[in-house]
Amino acid sequence: MTKAEGISIYRPPDLKDLPGFSVEEVRVAGNRSTCGGVEMALAAVNQIMDIVPQDTDVWTTHNPVNFPPAFEKYGTRLRNAQGDLSQVPDGAVLIVSAHGAPPKIFEEAEQRNILVINTTCSIVNDDQKEVRETAAAGIPSIFLGEEDHPETIGIKGQVPPETIIIFDPSKPIPDMPIPDGTRIFSKTTNDPEQTDERINELLLINPKIDVSKARSCYALRNRFAAGKALIGDVDFWLMVGDKSSHNARGLRSLAETRKIPSALVRGPEDIDWNVFGPEIKIIGASAAASVPDEHTQKTLEAFRQLGVTVVELPKLIPEAYRIFRLPQAQLETLQQRFA
Repeated sequence: MTKAEGISIYRPPDLKDLPGFSVEEVRVAGNRSTCGGVEMALAAVNQIMDIVPQDTDVWTTHNPVNFPPAFEKYGTRLRNAQGDLSQVPDGAVLIVSAHGAPPKIFEEAEQRNILVINTTCSIVNDDQKEVRETAAAGIPSIFLGEEDHPETIGIKGQVPPETIIIFDPSKPIPDMPIPDGTRIFSKTTNDPEQTDERINELLLINPKIDVSKARSCYALRNRFAAGKALIGDVDFWLMVGDKSSHNARGLRSLAETRKIPSALVRGPEDIDWNVFGPEIKIIGASAAASVPDEHTQKTLEAFRQLGVTVVELPKLIPEAYRIFRLPQAQLETLQQRFA
């Protein structure tokens, strides 16, 4: 295995070592890979790592996006505090991940002269603002998101704890009183179908709640729709993504509806080539919204090297390019610090 432009070059096994391998075609969903928020975060990290000297560590609140291979090229220079700011030295450089962070992170960073570069997705920023406004208006909130997810932690930290209830979207809503007008919010990377199920359960408890703010990210909705349209005609479902990514795991679970085998891989190195028996002719593939397309292409290239036809389908749902602006003022401050 060799390296090129930060991404390793993978050589798949020889076909003579895969006697049952009969894959003829890989069909790749057109709506796949990075959304605008992830692209902004990746571009910001690249600029930051170019500006900061090689002998200086850069810290992150969590992985900037949930696909660690995208950052392997930085080695140990990019350090993950995993939400614990006590690990970050005074005066350090800190990247707030695309999932956002609670206000206490920014407050402590300011007190300790930590330079923050905020790469929070603008959709998450909007939800944080709306949660604050909802609490200020005296309206209770429900947030559909896992308690330990960075986005949930960031949302929950915006308001007093008594003003918001957190429900795990993978579990049914418990039977409990919900006041009229309660405003429902949803983690941007939730499985859209799970979100819809939980909303329906909440409406059964009280039809007078406000569900207008509960939404998954546009990219997630499109990737799930494209995956569902593709998966009905394949024998195996291959997802490129990391197990830390909720949307990657959710997209993989589409295979359960068809009762077909599936795999979640970060790249071709993770593929168990022996699972492709004679019964598997057509593979469906997609990539989570946190996966840069060069990593998806690396996985597809392994199949091409085995003589498999790779068909990259057109987008099922047109996606107008959305500009998520870089934190330019913070990047300029960083540039001045290391000038």
